[in-house]
Amino acid sequence: MRSLRVSAAVGAGLLLGGCTGTDSSVIDDGADAAPSVTTPAPGDATTRTVYQRDFSLSYKLEAVTATSDGVVIVLAQGLEWEAIPEATHVTAGQTIGSTQVDSQAREQLEGAEEGVRIAAAQLAALESEAGAVTAPASGPLTADEAGATIAVSGVDVTVELTGIQRLRLESMAIHGTASVETVVGQRDIACAALWVEDASDVDGAAGTLHCRLPATTQTVAGLRATLKLDSDVIEDALVVPDSALGMDDDGYTLTLMDDGDEEVVPVDVGPSDGVMRVILTDVPVGATVIPPDES
Repeated sequence: MRSLRVSAAVGAGLLLGGCTGTDSSVIDDGADAAPSVTTPAPGDATTRTVYQRDFSLSYKLEAVTATSDGVVIVLAQGLEWEAIPEATHVTAGQTIGSTQVDSQAREQLEGAEEGVRIAAAQLAALESEAGAVTAPASGPLTADEAGATIAVSGVDVTVELTGIQRLRLESMAIHGTASVETVVGQRDIACAALWVEDASDVDGAAGTLHCRLPATTQTVAGLRATLKLDSDVIEDALVVPDSALGMDDDGYTLTLMDDGDEEVVPVDVGPSDGVMRVILTDVPVGATVIPPDES
């Protein structure tokens, strides 16, 4: 399983995993599955200007409840345990270990001969994600080189993700709230943990997203539900239309208009909502951007 940067409490460690539940509903890309964003509307994107504003993603997806036998913590690709945690009983929120960038990933990224800026940004992202890993649930824990398993049964809210949904969700830290039917009526409940299971028997699905409900939630498997996913907010982010980005041998570029002259500026990029992309490099707010096909 690959990592998805989603968790109930975002920290340096990533909560990932799989579960034995199989009931889920396919979500098609459409109005309900598209992200709600705080960036300019698609119509504004045609101006191709550098904007500065808060950036976030928000999904609202149809889902179903399913039983699960455990939560698996899978280390993000490129990370490894500093020391494999010992088998023990853990409590939710307890630090179970710490991660670091593995030597092979570091060597590959530092030695990249093409896409040098992209490789450097990927290494920086891994270094920022490395650190303490906390238990998303209480129960017996066993660990190996790939991650750890907490053997605790429960009810999950599950969604079959399309490829583009998974790609976007992996780009930012995500928090989840499930709307489910309980013995006391419909309730909005924060996910105790979120993870993605790669394997799926649903055609066209790129993975199953699981939201573990707290043990105190009185519900059952097989009920329709709704899962709302919200990313962390990047405050005062620089954003440009995705269509404005160009490429050179080392990574992404922007072509800016400066006093009537075009200037190609190498840039590092962050997440995208499918219309607008976060720019991590310091570029002038309000600058006119010339798309690659027009420069």
